Parts: sequence; C-alpha cells; structure tokens
Amino acid sequence: MSKRIPNYIDDPQQIFVWSADEFVPVAGLMAIGFLSGQLTIMLVVLYVVLKVYRRYRDGNPNGHILHLLFWFGIVSSKKARTFKNGFVRSYIP
Repeated sequence: MSKRIPNYIDDPQQIFVWSADEFVPVAGLMAIGFLSGQLTIMLVVLYVVLKVYRRYRDGNPNGHILHLLFWFGIVSSKKARTFKNGFVRSYIP
C-alpha cells in the first residue's frame, strides 16, 4: 500500500481527493443523499457546498474554522491551559 508523500510538511491529511476538513461535509452529505434516495441532487449540493467552503477557508487564516467551532462551544480544548469557555464574554478575576 503506497502512501502519498506531501509536498510540504504542513500539508493537510488527504482522504481520497479531499483534505481531511473537507471530508466531513462530503461524507455527511453523501450519507444523507444515499439514505434519502436523492444522491444525484445531493452530489450537486455537495459540489456547491465544497466550492463555498473552499473559498471561505482559503480567504481566512489557518485554524479559523477550528476557532469558530471553539467560539460557538462545539469543540473544547482540553490540552490548552489558556482557553476558557467560549461563551464567557467578559473575564472577571
């Protein structure tokens, strides 16, 4: 089994032809399309969603999506000691 050697050390992990952060919406939309019986329509929606997501991701700094997920409370960081709860808008010592 051959593995793809990335061009740069900080290239994202590839799953099929998508990067790892693009694979989650791809897998989700394909599963919804398969289960609903509307796979063709969902593939069109998938194409549009990926175009919009890539444009948004490329226009912002690295880690911006992860920051938004943390800010809305979807992902928490247990490793970092400096991160507080994302819903706290003011810090009172």
